[in-house]
Amino acid sequence: CQYEGGKITKKLTVGRKGRTLSWSTAPSDMIYGNTQTVAATVSEGEGTITYSIDDNTYATINSSTGEITAIGVTTMPITVTATISQTEQYESASVIGKFIITPASADFEWGNGWSSTVAREMDYQASETLRVVCRTEGYSDYSVTYSVADGDKQYVNITDSVVTVTKVKSSANVTVTATISDNNGNYSDFVFETEIQTNKIDVSDEFIFSDVTLTYNGAGENLDGH
Repeated sequence: CQYEGGKITKKLTVGRKGRTLSWSTAPSDMIYGNTQTVAATVSEGEGTITYSIDDNTYATINSSTGEITAIGVTTMPITVTATISQTEQYESASVIGKFIITPASADFEWGNGWSSTVAREMDYQASETLRVVCRTEGYSDYSVTYSVADGDKQYVNITDSVVTVTKVKSSANVTVTATISDNNGNYSDFVFETEIQTNKIDVSDEFIFSDVTLTYNGAGENLDGH
């Protein structure tokens, strides 16, 4: 029995090798105005890792360095993705992380000579202007509300930022509260207090009037015109 010679050819498909990305510096929750830098590491092979986020409304990211800047406040998690593209030898890979952004804290103090630790002395019927000073650089978009407890409204009236003593409270001081609210929700409310010591007006000084002689005519009219 005779056989002719021959060969068998089989194609082999060599696929790219899989690999993984993992966080060497994972994203974490942020405070408004702050920055953080995330970083990912590939298990093997070479390639450029790029970074992205799924919502640019509240944060921005540098696609090359992974630096994230918080530009808003949100309790909904923002997704960060690190990606490395495929090469001739390796598959692409990615890893995700999440974070939220919480409000920042601002710092204020009393202005116009008022203090949080020393009571302001004000006489009955006296008026002064309340003022707060922001010590957080670059922050100005806020609203201020001044108030006193309901039980103290009989002693002190506040209209806009002008406080007036309407009745003397001899038993204790009147507490004035300033509440600062951010107009965009990026800063937490700031609340602090001061006190007013209401005083009676000193009327011990004597007022002396010189004698005045008035002359009237027969009709009872003041002849000097007064």
